[in-house]
Amino acid sequence: MYIRSMVLEGFKSYGKRIEINGFDKEFNAITGFNGSGKSNILDAICFVLGIANLSQVRATSLQDLVYKSGQAGIKKASVTITFDNRDRESSPMGYEQHEEIVITRQVVIGGKNKYMINGTNVPNKRVTDLFCSVQLNVNNPHFLIMQGRITKVLNMKPVEILSMLEEAAGTKMYEKKKQLALNTIEKKDNKLKEIDTILKEDISPKLNKLKEERTRYVEFQGIERELEHSKRIYLAWKYVAAFNNSQKIEENVKIVQSKIDSKLESIAAGEEEIKNIEAKCAELLIKKEAEKGSVLESLEKELQEYEKKQYKLSAEVNSNKENIKTLKKTLEQIQINITEENNALILKEKELEKVGGLFHNLKEMCRKDVEALLDAQEKYQKVSAGLLESEDGENATLEQQLINAKQSVTQAQTELKQCEMTLNHNRQQLNKKQKDMYSTENEYKKCDTDLEKKEKELKCLENEMQKLNYKDGYSEDLKKQRSNLLAEMKPLREKLDQFESRYPRTRFQYQNPEPNFNAKSVKGVVCKLITVKDKKAAYALEVAAGGKLYNVIVDTDTTSKKILQHGQLQQRVTIIPLNRVAGKFMDQQTISLAERLVGKENVQPALSLIDFPDEIRSAMTWIFGQIFVCKDMETAKKIAFHERIMKKCVTLEGDLFDPVGTLSGGAPAQSGSVLLKLEELKEIRNELNHKEQLLRDIETALSNIVQTAEKYASLKQKHDLLTYEISMIRQKLQQTSYHKIKEEVDSLNAAIEELTQRMAAAKNLEKESAIRAKDVEIQLKDAVNIRERQLKDAENQLNILKKKAEQSRKEWQKREQESETLELEIKEFKKSIENGNKQLLQANEESNMFEEKGEALRRELEETKARVTELQNNVKKQKDIINQQNKDIQRLTAKKEDIIKQNKDQELDIKKLNHEINDIKKSAAECKQKVLELTRKYEWIEQEKPYFGKKGGIYDFEVNKPEEMEHKVHYLQEMREKLSRNINTRAINLLDKEEEQYNDTLKKKRIVENDKKKIIETIKHLDEKKKETLLVAWKQVNRDFGSIFSTLLPGAAAKLQPPENQTITDGLEVKVGFSGVWKESLGELSGGQRSLVALSLVLAMLLYKPAPLYILDEVDAALDLSHTENIGTMLKRHFKHSQFIIVSLKNGMFNNANVLFTTRFIDGMSTIGRSEKVRSK
Repeated sequence: MYIRSMVLEGFKSYGKRIEINGFDKEFNAITGFNGSGKSNILDAICFVLGIANLSQVRATSLQDLVYKSGQAGIKKASVTITFDNRDRESSPMGYEQHEEIVITRQVVIGGKNKYMINGTNVPNKRVTDLFCSVQLNVNNPHFLIMQGRITKVLNMKPVEILSMLEEAAGTKMYEKKKQLALNTIEKKDNKLKEIDTILKEDISPKLNKLKEERTRYVEFQGIERELEHSKRIYLAWKYVAAFNNSQKIEENVKIVQSKIDSKLESIAAGEEEIKNIEAKCAELLIKKEAEKGSVLESLEKELQEYEKKQYKLSAEVNSNKENIKTLKKTLEQIQINITEENNALILKEKELEKVGGLFHNLKEMCRKDVEALLDAQEKYQKVSAGLLESEDGENATLEQQLINAKQSVTQAQTELKQCEMTLNHNRQQLNKKQKDMYSTENEYKKCDTDLEKKEKELKCLENEMQKLNYKDGYSEDLKKQRSNLLAEMKPLREKLDQFESRYPRTRFQYQNPEPNFNAKSVKGVVCKLITVKDKKAAYALEVAAGGKLYNVIVDTDTTSKKILQHGQLQQRVTIIPLNRVAGKFMDQQTISLAERLVGKENVQPALSLIDFPDEIRSAMTWIFGQIFVCKDMETAKKIAFHERIMKKCVTLEGDLFDPVGTLSGGAPAQSGSVLLKLEELKEIRNELNHKEQLLRDIETALSNIVQTAEKYASLKQKHDLLTYEISMIRQKLQQTSYHKIKEEVDSLNAAIEELTQRMAAAKNLEKESAIRAKDVEIQLKDAVNIRERQLKDAENQLNILKKKAEQSRKEWQKREQESETLELEIKEFKKSIENGNKQLLQANEESNMFEEKGEALRRELEETKARVTELQNNVKKQKDIINQQNKDIQRLTAKKEDIIKQNKDQELDIKKLNHEINDIKKSAAECKQKVLELTRKYEWIEQEKPYFGKKGGIYDFEVNKPEEMEHKVHYLQEMREKLSRNINTRAINLLDKEEEQYNDTLKKKRIVENDKKKIIETIKHLDEKKKETLLVAWKQVNRDFGSIFSTLLPGAAAKLQPPENQTITDGLEVKVGFSGVWKESLGELSGGQRSLVALSLVLAMLLYKPAPLYILDEVDAALDLSHTENIGTMLKRHFKHSQFIIVSLKNGMFNNANVLFTTRFIDGMSTIGRSEKVRSK
């Protein structure tokens, strides 16, 4: 088998697909410049052969084998080698029928790598096995000599050179097999030790024990047989005795029954007499009840009502009298106050009339004078500055006034012309637009009618939605609140469940034991019903209560029975019925003594440290009533064992002192006090209950508004649809020509109206401005005189107003304070008088009302008193009648009770007799039952019954005395009981199995020992065989080594020999000689000579066991041309049955090759050319 051709695609420097055809089956050489891709061809062959150590092909990962590591866009490296397989003798196993074998290996970056043989995907192991079968194991190669290996050979130690020889001879594989065999021997030794241990420690003890058990079992069976014989005699006697007793008992039953019958007759006569007495009592009771029910009760009820009425009226009369007295005093005081305030008011009003009117007049006059003065000052200043007063009251120079007037005339004329032009244009446009609007009116009216109709429907819908009184989104808000509440409740429930699962005794669950069961009758678990006042005492209270902390409190023992019988309880509970427990309170004297003994702060009754509902006080007193909680152990010890106290005491740390002498204590529970955790749990429970109530409210609200929400949603949908339709109609109207023209017409009308008004204003302004201009032109001619005249008038007026204003100010300031004081006083007096009059009127009304009420109450009280006296007399008479009837009933009742007592005594006698009969019958039944049970249980009794008690037989009770038999049976049963404790009924079967197992184990041990012996003998035989093979291989390799080296270097000799005083199995070293003189060390050789030595040794190894393919990479690097040529010639002559692929840069080597491949590096990629040597015919 040899390489015929190769295909490289994307492998290392071969970026493009390269086909290398025409490999020679003997000698192929590859040459080219450094870096042109020579060695990459050899790497590709190793890649296909399945090399595992990528460093040997100068790569760190499979990605490095792809062209430029995949960065040039090529993501796949593929190498395909076609092997010629026509030589069947060198063909791989399983491929003898294939003339060629095509093997492909492919690497994809980020994808799946694969192997193919003849186009079929195969696992890596399949390819490796194929090459190993023809001595091409690339991971332990002797056919592959890469760069640098020649140098390594020279540095090898004797053991490493021996390893090369073993590899060439094929004994290396034996070493691996030998190591596996030694490992197997070690396992066999371990197995033998294990078997010995099993025999010694497991099987042998069991075997001895089972033999002992078998002996005891045989003894046990003998006792069983003797016991069966004795037991039969004893049971036969018991049967006979029981049968005789049952017959005697039946006669005694008849005697007792006759006594009972006579007693029953006497009771029947007494009961008849009781019935007569009861009939007479019933008649008297009917009469009594008639008197009492119909007459007495109505009289007493009426009397109570009138007595209540009398007391009530008396209280009201007295209260009314006190109210009238109080009102009279109040009226007198109010009248006095009103009279005094009226007199004071008259005086103040007279005083204000004098001062007040004058003050207001003066102040008003002063304000007007100041305003006039300010106007005069302003006018004077303007005239002084040359600004004369015009007709409109404004100040300006005459020239400015003239200019302003003319400008106004010009502006008015301009405005008038602009308005006329715009007005004419707008009127023309208006006529045109009105005509256009009339032509498009029909379409607009139709849309407008639709709009009005839709708006009416929308208004009706909005009214219906308002009537529903539903807010949009209210249902969604409620659902959101519900989901939020459920989310908040979930962690709270989890906390409660975690607590109850951790402390399951705090949970009490039951099913209602009957329909309409009152759940309030179950109060709950004790620990959940109490609240700890002082948290420090929580653990002490928990210890004090003990197991009672988890008892369940119910109202009555009936409830507790119902729950226990029909409540389907999940766990065992203790129930405390409140009607059955009666705890005893600790007396105050004992508590005071304890407090005096150790101090009030150091001791407290347990009951005072907890709060609980009052209805369960009896249960709490029963649990905690007789216990003290103490600060420390010393205090607890003093109180618990004090002769006048002697009560249980618990310390805050949980140490318990009992006066009976028991003490308990130790470290408190690491989990903490359950009571404190229950306090926290109550807060969580309350919060959860609150949220559950909110959730129920929300659910109720949701259920109530479902129909409303659906109806609202339906209406809302219609409303949205109508709103959209209206908006579309309006949009359509706005887009119509009529609407646009109408807007323009309205705009034009408004503009025309505005222009008309502006024109009228402009005309008036023009006329007034022209008149004003003429007046100003006349005044300009006499401007100086006009100015002086206006200035003089302004000055005079200013002086007059100054004096007047100053005088007015002084006058009103004098009267200001006096007037304000009087006004305030008068206002207060009026207010006070008004309130007094109101109070007087109200008091008079109340007085009249109370007097009228008092008179009515007095009359009613007199009538009530008379009626009460009358009713009291009637009640007394009726009670006398009823008392006489009661005496008659009591006499008859006493007689009845005497008869009942006699009957009860006789019934008691009957019960005793019945009890006696029952006992007798029970004994008879027991005897019969015993006979029946013996017959059922022991079938042999029925068969052997005729022989019971017969002399000379097995059941002769005089010979085999029953008492002795009974003792013997008990003795034998005790013996059997003792033996049965240690007896193993399966001992015989188990002993057989154990003996079988023991024999099997011994058999396995012998097999393992034989296997071990065979393996050791095989190793010994193979060691000898290996030594023989190595000796043969050493001789041939040594001979070839010397021959090749002397051929390559004439006059020189080389050999392989063991180190001094050692054999070839210990190692081999290289010796070189020149002209018969052997060198001491290879270090004495030149670099070229050392390379020839190493190469000769490698070629000698290859020649010993030729492989179908040899790969050499620049093995001639350190040799000169003549030696290189000699190596090429030698390879060609001596290795005719193997294919050589050699990389070399020297002519002496590749000139001997039959086919030469030349590599080049062009445009960043490697290419390859082929040339073939012409062979001589």
